[in-house]
Amino acid sequence: MADNYCVIMAGGSGQRFWPASRKALPKQLLSIEPDLTLVQATLQRVPKEIGPERTIIITNASQVAALKAQVDLPDANIIAEPLGRDTAPCIGLAAKIIQKRSPDAVMAVMAADHVIRPTAVFAEELCCAMDFAARSQGIVTLGIKPTEAATGYGYIHLGEVAEGAICQVQAFKEKPQKPQAEQFLADGGYLWNSGIFIWPVARILDEIATHLPKLSLSLEDLDEDIDTDRFDSRLKEVFPTLEKVSIDHGVLEHADNRFCLKTTFVWDDVGSLAALARHNEQDENGNTKLGDVVALDTSSCIADNRSDGILALLGVEDLIVVRTGDAVLVAKRGQEEQVKNLVAKLEQDGRGEFL
Repeated sequence: MADNYCVIMAGGSGQRFWPASRKALPKQLLSIEPDLTLVQATLQRVPKEIGPERTIIITNASQVAALKAQVDLPDANIIAEPLGRDTAPCIGLAAKIIQKRSPDAVMAVMAADHVIRPTAVFAEELCCAMDFAARSQGIVTLGIKPTEAATGYGYIHLGEVAEGAICQVQAFKEKPQKPQAEQFLADGGYLWNSGIFIWPVARILDEIATHLPKLSLSLEDLDEDIDTDRFDSRLKEVFPTLEKVSIDHGVLEHADNRFCLKTTFVWDDVGSLAALARHNEQDENGNTKLGDVVALDTSSCIADNRSDGILALLGVEDLIVVRTGDAVLVAKRGQEEQVKNLVAKLEQDGRGEFL
């Protein structure tokens, strides 16, 4: 573990969490559970053998100031993408930086907006995956045992056992329609894809060179500027030209020597405002109340008022109400996935000051 790195992807916009989530203060910088923001909780899960000196956060340029106010990392370990180009450029850039600092490293990649517990179990299983990746020179992902026929996650089709809780991967499956998700659940040989990946730095860069050669060549152009005063300006020149592609589509679906560790920790990707109810207490009527909220003859509502003033609910049920300093969202529970469509309409209508 002495030379290994963790990479945290923290550049998303978190549109489904509007109006609390904004471009400059997205979901990963908000608190879903008490006490810690999502990115702070993610940093706490980094194994102590790695620590802050070998933890890198990739974020969006517009979010750097807010992120630095929440985390204690060396400035050289907070990398600002000039704009989002999906996960393959993000991971490739992180891999190039790590390769220059520690050529033989294994890197773990994780998102900043997951809820995972207990922390100790996650750290132990992540270290197990990193050790296996180093020995096998393979690509390893962490798989989650499905609890329902979810259509919002990708799935991993498991193959033969490789070692202990680690299996070979037959295939990565896209987010399925409900009937196919039900088949996956009934089959028992499929896990949810957590989006947490582990691989030797040299291996993932070789895979990018094989399957995304244009991206690889562009990343090579940045190599001599890494960890110099020229890096930020060169990144602004090069990054907008990179191919926009996910690591799943661009690399993982085509690579071989792929493995999956069957995890035992609790995992939630916190995809929508419904997560507030999953990770906070409810009152006797099933209401989740955050901040100064008063509810009368009200049931099964999520009310988030972590701003000045009071939020009062009377005679309603199955609503999501989020109040911030300049905006209020009122939505029917079950429609929370569509909040992103509301954000798109605001942008279309020229209401960017609220985004």
